[in-house]
Amino acid sequence: MTISSETLLAIFALQLALLFAMALPAWRTRGVSPSARLIGLGMLLTVVGIALKSREGALPAIVSNGVGPSLILFALCGMLRGLRQVFRIPMSSRADWIVAAVAGAVVLALCLVEGDTQVSALQRARMATHASATLALTAWWLRDLHRFTSRPRSLAARYLTVAACLSLAANVLRFIAALVAPLPREGLHAAVFVALGTVMVTSMLSMVGVILQLELRAREELKDANERLSREAFTDSLTGIANRRRFETDVEIEIARSRRKGWPAALMLLDIDRFKLINDRLGHPTGDVVLREVAAVCQRELRSYDLIARWGGEEFAVLLCRSAISTPRASSRLECSPRCGPCRCLCSTARG
Repeated sequence: MTISSETLLAIFALQLALLFAMALPAWRTRGVSPSARLIGLGMLLTVVGIALKSREGALPAIVSNGVGPSLILFALCGMLRGLRQVFRIPMSSRADWIVAAVAGAVVLALCLVEGDTQVSALQRARMATHASATLALTAWWLRDLHRFTSRPRSLAARYLTVAACLSLAANVLRFIAALVAPLPREGLHAAVFVALGTVMVTSMLSMVGVILQLELRAREELKDANERLSREAFTDSLTGIANRRRFETDVEIEIARSRRKGWPAALMLLDIDRFKLINDRLGHPTGDVVLREVAAVCQRELRSYDLIARWGGEEFAVLLCRSAISTPRASSRLECSPRCGPCRCLCSTARG
């Protein structure tokens, strides 16, 4: 099976244009990330390597059969590293670059020593070396993808899994063909042609998976940002407890529940005595420490379903829900004054 170099270059140029057109909207809205640069550079190097390989006979053997396949291996390493960044897979050591460098050096060495008498054996060795390196890098990526992605697998991970499996099958075919299949006198080997077609399919599937994963990450980041803004809107930045806005909202809910269930509830307003004197003598940073310590003591001594908030300045508001008055905690630092009725208590005194 033969194919002209012009047709091969036209096919891959069209594929490259389609892939960049697919990724352009995502890059314009989110910017070109380092992972996108690696993937884009890998795609460009792949096209350059295939272009050099397609000019076999017109270019020196060291360029077409040595430099071209070596560029494809390094392009594969770059794309797989970019995919690891997209899926937030921890980067392994530089073993993938070492595999690509060693395989590329072997291919270049076989091109240098290639002679007329052993052309068939050396061609088989080059094909087998390149297929083995590609097979190892793809299998490594597939293992990391299934090791570090959570279950159930996302649609993006499934696309990448299908692409990796197709690449594995194509390289197994290349390896077997390099060992047993007859080599053509001119043109490309049938297994190489199948592998090039698989590169096109896997590139499309990989780009679709990358775009889906970027969209998923964008939604997750937007959700996290909304949750963070919601927490900041209802949390006092100094003490870390609820602010007045959050307390007023929760009090309405808890009072309605207490009326419906017939549960008692108590509201306490706490004030730090002579707090202005602390700020004047020791400074506002010390006053901030006092506010944080008071908030921490209140949180530690109250129950999980009691409500506490910073009302303003050095004032704190506490809503004791359900049976807070009838069954006080023995270890609490806050207790009702003996002079107050247990059912009408709206004040508190602090011991110690």
